[in-house]
Amino acid sequence: MVEVIPWPPMPTSMPPGGPQSARAESCSLPAVILYEGNLGGTVKHSPGFLKIVEDAKTRIKEVDIHKVKDWLDSDKKFCLIDVREESEWAASRLPCSIHIGKGILERDIERTIPDKNTTLVLYCGGGYRSALAAESLKKMGYNEVASMAGGWRGWTEAGYELADD
Repeated sequence: MVEVIPWPPMPTSMPPGGPQSARAESCSLPAVILYEGNLGGTVKHSPGFLKIVEDAKTRIKEVDIHKVKDWLDSDKKFCLIDVREESEWAASRLPCSIHIGKGILERDIERTIPDKNTTLVLYCGGGYRSALAAESLKKMGYNEVASMAGGWRGWTEAGYELADD
């Protein structure tokens, strides 16, 4: 039997922020860089992350949630890709979307969507991770790739339907 020991070791008492804060304290990391909340929770992005996202946005296309909704309601041919974490996808997602998490997108995209002229719309929780993912796919030669500005949160705030399966 193999015993898995977390490294660095977790403290025996949990701080008010729970396990993530405990992990941050044991690693001497500021808790501000950690994801603060679950689906729909608040995310406090670090300045460095925001800087690379804003830089990526200068080289990619963004499409707003209303345009994506219009495309879904029309005959427009495109692929809607959720690049969020598996747990976010499992909890709630946009209709007609497929899931390829940002962590494996570059590895799996050519096998999943080999035609580099396919129109791709990527979304995440708020449009940040999808902007970075869109830039990466552009570098891989995908010609028609965009990030959905506002992401899942913008979609739900607009009152648009979510997948019912």
